[in-house]
Amino acid sequence: MKFTMSFIFCLFLNTVGSFSAHAIVSPDFILSKTVKNAGQGLYQIKQDLQFSLASRTISTTETWWISSADLLFLKVEGPLFTKYFLYKNGKKYSFNSQGQFVSSALPSTFAEPFFFYRSTQDLKSALLQKKITPANSFKKRPVFKTPADLAKWSDPYLSLSRFKGAITYLLGFAAQNPSEPGIWIEQDKFLIRKIKFSKDSEVSVEAISEISKGLSYPKSKTYTWNTSSVQADLTRGEGLKTGTEFFSENEFSKLASQNKELPAEFQNTILDEFYKRFR
Repeated sequence: MKFTMSFIFCLFLNTVGSFSAHAIVSPDFILSKTVKNAGQGLYQIKQDLQFSLASRTISTTETWWISSADLLFLKVEGPLFTKYFLYKNGKKYSFNSQGQFVSSALPSTFAEPFFFYRSTQDLKSALLQKKITPANSFKKRPVFKTPADLAKWSDPYLSLSRFKGAITYLLGFAAQNPSEPGIWIEQDKFLIRKIKFSKDSEVSVEAISEISKGLSYPKSKTYTWNTSSVQADLTRGEGLKTGTEFFSENEFSKLASQNKELPAEFQNTILDEFYKRFR
């Protein structure tokens, strides 16, 4: 009897797979598994980025302090400049060219929080807010009792795809048109491999590193927009017991005297555009 039931079950799965492999799991299930790779507690992430300018190639070092997807502090160090950013509760805090403490909306292509969402609902909300997928992509599914029931079901904004040889779930408008926004999540490990924000702006993950306390973070990722691209390489990642005082807007504002704007030679370059677009 056990053999017979196992055989029938396997036959059912194979039959279901032939109808619609991607329909076996729902978008909500995919996101619920993805957020489990976001770790817990506080982290510090260091990465190096290189920029090809007309006259030379320069590099910057970024040091991130992350409490959650809604609370991040960034220090950027480059040739003759140092910049600070605080991202908190949907706002970006920084200093303008006159050294004044200012706040603004988060960039529409700000990708870092996606690797730190620890709630399915928060990740879902971010995908909707960034217009990566529509609300009806999360419509409630019926119970599939037979392969015929499954064959009738349609998930227009979810499909199977590939990225760098890995099979991925593709969720979003890109499931219908690859040039549109979408998120690619590796099938077996539920790791984010690519986020496409618009036709001309995306972030792709080349390799992934296992950080402490359950965090899987990109070891190497590439930011692409229009005809430009920048690679960020992880140099260090670790869990922290305590954060930084600069998570406070009041303490952060005191960094004004240490903030040094980009030299004139770097303004209106790929370096300048990157930090305006992605940070």
